[in-house]
Order: sequence, then C-alpha cells, then structure tokens
Amino acid sequence: MNRFVLSFAYFFLIALSAESAVASEIGVVEINCTRADNGATECLLKWDISTRPNAYYRVQRLDEYELDWVNYTEQATVDPIGSMRVEEQSLYRVVGCASQQSELSCRSSTAAWANTLRPVEEIPPEMESFDGRGNSVVVGISKNESAYVQLSQYNVYLLTNLFVKVALFDDSRLPQMSPLIEPADAHQNLDHQISHNTHDMYMRSKKALDARRARSGQ
Repeated sequence: MNRFVLSFAYFFLIALSAESAVASEIGVVEINCTRADNGATECLLKWDISTRPNAYYRVQRLDEYELDWVNYTEQATVDPIGSMRVEEQSLYRVVGCASQQSELSCRSSTAAWANTLRPVEEIPPEMESFDGRGNSVVVGISKNESAYVQLSQYNVYLLTNLFVKVALFDDSRLPQMSPLIEPADAHQNLDHQISHNTHDMYMRSKKALDARRARSGQ
C-alpha cells in the first residue's frame, strides 16, 4: 500500500492567529516508539538543542483539552541534549528558556508525534474526525487490512483531530515537525513506517495553514 495522507484537514483551516509567547525553532526532537511484550507502547523522546544554549529546558505536550502546550513534567533540566520516556499518541516539543520568570525568554524546538502501536484488536472500527469543512464526521478503520494500515489510519486520525482543534483556536501554537531520520531497519520498523504518514499529514496541513496566513497578511 502506498503512503496515504488525509487531505480533508488541509483546506479549511481559517484560524484567528495570536502572537505566541514562544518563538520557534531552536532545535529538533525525535521520538521512537516500540511495542513491549505485553502490547503496551513505549516511547522515548530525544532532543538536541546544543547549538542554541539556554539556562534550562522543559519537555512539553500539546494538550487537546487546553489547546496549548503544557509541561510534561514539573522538573526542568539544564541539559541541552537529553532523553525522556513519554506517553503514546501525543505531540511533544522541548522549550529552552533563558529565565524561569518569563515565558517570553523561551524558544521552541520542532515537534514530534509519539505513535501508538497498540494491538490492532484494540483499534476501533470507526472514530470521530473532521471533513473538509471542519465538520465532525465518523471515519472508518480498515479492519481487514494489515497492522501497518490500521495503525497508520488510527494515528493519522488522532493527529488530525489534535491539529484541527488547535489550529482553529490559535494556529501559532503549531510549530514545524521534526524531519524524519531514517533508521538502519527502516523497512522493518513499524513505528518509522507509520511516522511517514503522520509526518506527511502534519507538514502538508502546516504548509496550507502558513500559506493561508500569508495570503491574509497575518
């Protein structure tokens, strides 16, 4: 099966943009996920912001309810290069800040999506998403297809839902996504194969969103 990209989210993102307190992007983050023997998804976030040093750094997750970036942990780190275990099916970034007293001193990395690699038996046959006009619709999962296809569809729908909700609220909160790094086992790496689809969806949507903002003069 060729890589697919959901197109319906790309063409309706008309958002009222606000100036973000965090400018982007000062470095890249990378997330690798694997499926444990018990079926659980285990994800590791890595970051490298060594070229733009700051006083401290925080891992943040884009919250689908607050529609904003929230600190993933209370404790900050002073390490510009590091890693942290994170939860599946979430979008993450790292911010570097010169001062703990003001968010205005913070700068953002690129973002990365943590895939869920749950067993296909746990993936529902349908779920809510959005059509080309931003209306809520029910979309189906190809339950007769391979795990790759089902997990790709499921992760793309999850990321689409998050992207659309945040874009309609404040599109300045959506940074660029980290470029994909090809692992040595790319052809056998299910997480990496799925990431091609989520990455394509996000970056095409982001490109359309940025073009719309440019045309409107925002």
